[in-house]
Amino acid sequence: EEHVDRMEIVDNRLSVLHPDFPGNSQWVPESDGAPLEPFLPVPDDTVGVGIAVSDPEITLREAKGSIPVRLSSFSRRDVSVRWTLSSAGEVIENGSLTFEPGRTLKKIDVDLGERPRAELSLSEPENAEITGLGRLRLSRRVTLIPLGSVWRYSDEGEDPGSAWRDTDFDDSRWKEGPGELGFGDGDEATVIQGGPSGARYPTVYFRHSFQIADPGAFDSLTVELRRDDGAVVYLNGTELVRSNMPSGTITYNTWSAGTASGGEEDALFSFEVPPSALREGVNVVAVEVHQAAASSSDLSFELSLTADPAPAVEGGFVRGDASGDGKVDISDAVGVLLVLFGGSATDCPDALDANDSGVVDIADAVYILGYLFSGGRIIPPPFPAAGADPTADELGCERTG
Repeated sequence: EEHVDRMEIVDNRLSVLHPDFPGNSQWVPESDGAPLEPFLPVPDDTVGVGIAVSDPEITLREAKGSIPVRLSSFSRRDVSVRWTLSSAGEVIENGSLTFEPGRTLKKIDVDLGERPRAELSLSEPENAEITGLGRLRLSRRVTLIPLGSVWRYSDEGEDPGSAWRDTDFDDSRWKEGPGELGFGDGDEATVIQGGPSGARYPTVYFRHSFQIADPGAFDSLTVELRRDDGAVVYLNGTELVRSNMPSGTITYNTWSAGTASGGEEDALFSFEVPPSALREGVNVVAVEVHQAAASSSDLSFELSLTADPAPAVEGGFVRGDASGDGKVDISDAVGVLLVLFGGSATDCPDALDANDSGVVDIADAVYILGYLFSGGRIIPPPFPAAGADPTADELGCERTG
């Protein structure tokens, strides 16, 4: 967002002129290179390029639809790098980024479609080296129950006890209809009954089933709930969410903690919950919606359930990571020396080969220290994310991740 009323930019050279800041001139790389020289140890040397995120795996929600790629410093030359978005060995999309002189940031718009996972990788840099993150794993939030789904419901003013929450409860005689369900607002897809005016039923019950092949594939669940007045949400009999309801035991005759007012009738309340209640096969979300009083004029219910995939478990190693903790620090240089001279064992000689020479020797410890403290030495792949060794050698590795 450009807060033009909060800034003043004058007497500068801009890569691209901006109509909101007219008091500047355009920078011409061929003739105006000198102003950049104080920021460049070697102005026309090769610069670094990498995916500018901190973690090697993120969700599309975290990425907000685009992935930043950044240069390590300004350059007076055109810099380019190719990118590839792939899933399960299939190329989804590819292209190239060109950083005009003076530009240091570009973004790649990504769309996984219905694929739960993909990988973004950089290759073929020109006037640059891939010194940052060159490979990024992406995951997409999966919709388990979309808004507008069909729900079975009981609106007869009867108390079903507690068995109605369970997965194996027989709801075949219940009515059914798509969300939004309710009465009184005029915007419902399914109009239900709630008892006579002035003597409303305290509670209406809803159920929806869905299938899960691998419950361990998810890291978290998000419930989005529209409720008027209050609701309790269960997954396979386990309470997930309680919204605008009193504490303690909830029964058919429990009224909500208050009326839904001030826009709450139409709001979608969001709750992040653990996925521990998921099970393989059939899963059931059961929701009880409670009125605030017998005189209530309306009732509204709708719900969606989405899941974020768990981080991928990937075999391989991080080069330079002698300790196997997933990162490279000074303890790894010490670890190489202990293997060489202290009699320590290692499960991954490939990880100790920090300079990718095909042998493990004292030069690898020196190489790790150079990477940590000399400011510019780059550890060859696989780095910084775990992966397979792209270089054929006889070292080997027994790590699984």
